[in-house]
Amino acid sequence: LLINVGANYGEARYTFENDNLNHPFHRLLDDNIRTAGINTTIFKPFNEKHYALAYYGAEYSGNYTVDNMQSASFIKHTFLGVFGWKFNERFQFGFGATQSYRAGEINYFPIIMYNYTSAEGNWGIEMLAPARAHFRYRFSSKSLILAGMDLEGTSYHISNRDGIFPAEDPNNEILREGFEYDPNKIELRRSEIRLNLKFEQALTDFIWFSAQVGYALNYRSDVDSGEFFRGFFKDDPYVMENNVAGVPYLQIGLNLVSP
Repeated sequence: LLINVGANYGEARYTFENDNLNHPFHRLLDDNIRTAGINTTIFKPFNEKHYALAYYGAEYSGNYTVDNMQSASFIKHTFLGVFGWKFNERFQFGFGATQSYRAGEINYFPIIMYNYTSAEGNWGIEMLAPARAHFRYRFSSKSLILAGMDLEGTSYHISNRDGIFPAEDPNNEILREGFEYDPNKIELRRSEIRLNLKFEQALTDFIWFSAQVGYALNYRSDVDSGEFFRGFFKDDPYVMENNVAGVPYLQIGLNLVSP
């Protein structure tokens, strides 16, 4: 039985031209948004061929600050379960399901896990679709490069500080005509498709350095009211729909890895 525990913290910063700050939603985002989370992964082999993988993550996401925290009721929960086959040391396959916010809002996805390493051992494929998929090339046991994509996202609770977002919009200047919503339950559904190239190097058996460059394509950056399951085929309108341009990015990290 293998159990891994992790934690993460990240911030997304926005910059607006002054005239755009007249919009209430932009004024709420001007303090930036952040996410803090914990997660655990459990790997259980049943025998030499069959195994199960379970994942749980909790994320506290929003425009909160140390002086203005939000209710714990806005914590987002992710669950994943996979049943798989280990055909040999180079090939594993599994399938399962997940409750996830990677697409920006709560959704339920089928999961396919596919891990393959060539007979020579220097290249392979790592895939947990639809969350991520990468081609891998290994220079040595302590140095490798990956190229592929990641679907990243979550739902951020946007606190309506000082009543910036109006309870009513009689002139339809902000909201859709006749749209009803709760200004104290605003959620930014944010999701990106990240095309990337990542280099990883072991500094020690326990510490790995990583450098990632890529381009983040906006998948969703819309605003909802409250927490509910929309699904792929419902046409429930959003409070706001936003178009966000793609952006290049650079990410540097240190990872603690089981030897």
